[in-house]
Amino acid sequence: MDAIEKAIRNALEKGDAGSQAYRERVYNSAFAALERALSTRESISPEAAEQRRKNLRAKIIEIETEFVPATDRPSEEVSTAEPAPAVEASQPVAAPAEPPSVDSGDRLQPPGEQSQDTQSEIVADTRPRRRPFATMFIIVLLLAAIGTGAWWTIQSGILVPADERNGSVPNPPPELNGENFRPEKILDGDDGTENSDIPRDWITIFEPDNSTEVTVPGGTDARLVERDGENYLRISTSGEAEILFDIGEGTLERIAGGQALFSISARAQEEEVTQISVACDLGELGNCGRKRYEVGAAISELLFELELPGREPGAAGTVAINPDISGSGRMLDIKDIRVAITQ
Repeated sequence: MDAIEKAIRNALEKGDAGSQAYRERVYNSAFAALERALSTRESISPEAAEQRRKNLRAKIIEIETEFVPATDRPSEEVSTAEPAPAVEASQPVAAPAEPPSVDSGDRLQPPGEQSQDTQSEIVADTRPRRRPFATMFIIVLLLAAIGTGAWWTIQSGILVPADERNGSVPNPPPELNGENFRPEKILDGDDGTENSDIPRDWITIFEPDNSTEVTVPGGTDARLVERDGENYLRISTSGEAEILFDIGEGTLERIAGGQALFSISARAQEEEVTQISVACDLGELGNCGRKRYEVGAAISELLFELELPGREPGAAGTVAINPDISGSGRMLDIKDIRVAITQ
């Protein structure tokens, strides 16, 4: 058995020799290996090279008859002018259209350096190629696992600071702007005094005996009245205008940086209930928004609390009161306006 036949048979034994496609790859590799083996020999003549091609074709046909019965093969000669067709049960293997150039002589070299190279090339060329699908599948699975882990980490709240995991968030600084129409706390007292749980260290912003601290714009009215032996400032408006009560800059300096509790003691006319609004401007300390209260004939203490920044107010402030936001002309009696620091 010459070297090329041995190489072909070894290659067939290492793979699926029963597969026509596999045998075809082995035969084509044999032709390619023959050309590489003989192209290095410059002394070979064209006639000798052609003879070696014929010898290889004959050897391949001989080997193929072991897999395809002779009765199934056509009787015509194997064409050397056509490319190597696929080996079928009814047709022998033909050589490529341009078979490799071959050395002089009528057979492959005996086993040696050249034949060993030829055999290894045939085996290498017929090894099944590995496809990267398995590697790609593993990479996709890893990426999916990483994505799932990242999603779970975010949803589980592990990265959220401990003080926020219970759903709470840091409280923003108190917002003193805007309009607030929620009814505020009203404390009623039969004797017209503040409730016992309210601090006693009050700073008076307004009282009827000093009405010079009141600004009465057009469309409003303010005058002193006496009810049940006490003085009040009776205010009214025919539209949306507000009566302004001054807050001295010194008072704002005293309450800056603290929790300030404002108190307005007021009452409506007999058998009347009026809805009023209260707003305030505290200079650089901000404002209290707009608040709404419902006031009846009994004296009531209207309260609202603000946390003020610790800085200079820069100017005096005001408390603005609309005595009847319905525009019905109802009047409101103001007994006093005060402020105290609770913290």
